[in-house]
Amino acid sequence: MSQRLRKVIWTLLVVILLLPFATYWLADTWLESSGGRAMLERILGERLGMDVRLTGEFSLMLLPAIGVSGTGLQIGEPGAEFAHSREYEISVALKPLMDRQLVIEWIRMTGGRIAPKRYVPAPGSGAGKSESGGKFSLPEVKELVFRDFEVELEEMAPPGFLITEFSVDGFAVDRETPFKLEIRDLLGVRGRFLWDSSRSMLHLAGMQSELAGQAVEGAGCLVLEPVPALQLDLHATRIDVDALRTAFTGFTAPSAPSGDSNGSAGEAMNIRIRLSADELLTNGILASGVVVNFGEDPDCG
Repeated sequence: MSQRLRKVIWTLLVVILLLPFATYWLADTWLESSGGRAMLERILGERLGMDVRLTGEFSLMLLPAIGVSGTGLQIGEPGAEFAHSREYEISVALKPLMDRQLVIEWIRMTGGRIAPKRYVPAPGSGAGKSESGGKFSLPEVKELVFRDFEVELEEMAPPGFLITEFSVDGFAVDRETPFKLEIRDLLGVRGRFLWDSSRSMLHLAGMQSELAGQAVEGAGCLVLEPVPALQLDLHATRIDVDALRTAFTGFTAPSAPSGDSNGSAGEAMNIRIRLSADELLTNGILASGVVVNFGEDPDCG
């Protein structure tokens, strides 16, 4: 081996060894001297459509990706937050960081609460009603993960439930996006959604669900405005109604408000579910080829 080749090899080894330190120095410089926390709050606010505050610990993260981690991420108005996370991890793209630009790759939050009634997106933001036509738009986050989050529903008894995991992977407005939702002791569902911005609607497809231990599959849609509406066309090989009744014991559905019924804010969600079952068991009676409707027939257009 020639001396020149040895020098090249040693140079490459040194570069490889120093690369992690250089990466750390680059990210740490941005974090400490370029207002990383304030910049991240601003970018997150634009993506999520609400004010974002990072109130606790804030430190550089190298694994599992370049970014930041910390405690105390709050979304929404102080004192009336839409969501609060005890812990978070936020990955940022490395190449734009070298040009002092911040591009968020994914957000993961663990332990916290969500109050859906407090969702009031800022006008013209990356979520909620935008200035261009007033249509609803989804946050521009490719991967979003919530784990162990309590959902507060004031109209229900008990007033909430625990989401053990909700995840969206690879979101894009022009293609189907995989999602996963698990609610402790009640529901687990995997599937895909496609965002229809012209109708403020999520088309749901390929749904594989487990409801109170019973397998259900199907498709449907979730309309977000003017009145929220969940419409599902589901099928099961076998449904045990008594088991479902036991699983839902203690839950009281929200009632529609009196007075205004023209689709104003705060109106209860419209539910349309069609469930067909090859076999349905209730009160010891077994029936075949049963179709049960909750509300009117679903119609996602």
